[in-house]
Amino acid sequence: DSSISNAYATGNVTSNSIAGGLVGEISVMTGSAAITNAYATGAVSASVNAINSIAFGGLVGYIQGDQMGTGGSVAISNTYATGAVRGSSGSSGALVGLALYSLESATISNSFWDTSTVNPSGTTPLSAVGGDSNLFLGLASVTQTNVSGKTTAELKQRATFENAGWSISGNGGEYPTLRMGPGGSTVWKIGADISPIYISLACGLLCNNTYGNDVSLSFGAFN
Repeated sequence: DSSISNAYATGNVTSNSIAGGLVGEISVMTGSAAITNAYATGAVSASVNAINSIAFGGLVGYIQGDQMGTGGSVAISNTYATGAVRGSSGSSGALVGLALYSLESATISNSFWDTSTVNPSGTTPLSAVGGDSNLFLGLASVTQTNVSGKTTAELKQRATFENAGWSISGNGGEYPTLRMGPGGSTVWKIGADISPIYISLACGLLCNNTYGNDVSLSFGAFN
């Protein structure tokens, strides 16, 4: 079994055959693989004059199951992608380029992509998972729950992610990021803190910013 959590990638990726913004290929003949709390912002594209293009995805390029047996399971949750996806003759998806062959289960939940940036102007809109049955035999079934493309403005709103069950703080205005939280945990943050930290000069209290967030100090009248 394998898993990736609390991870992100910002670099652009170019490949002749398979490329993903975060992960190129997940192969699960048996066992399980999971990606949770992750995002990718880099562009994904096929190399110039690529002749063996297979799969290109904003988050994951290719998910491969078992051609002969049941296959393992794959779960992707609480993720998003914003980088442009430009495959050539292969399969392209906003989140997953291609899922092929038998899988015990394959799910994507509470995950999004930016329709303005993943699909550059003039290109065909992508679905969450690519794959054309006329081109590929044995497409895997991927169950999607609360998975959709959003505008840039929607992906910079806290409500978009809270409504999807994410634990996230901040007042929006930018894409969500992963930050270090209390006790070394990792937390989602979107924009600046919602509430300012109040400090009492009379008591001489020291406010420690333990969440790694931007600190705003406000002063008000005492009753």
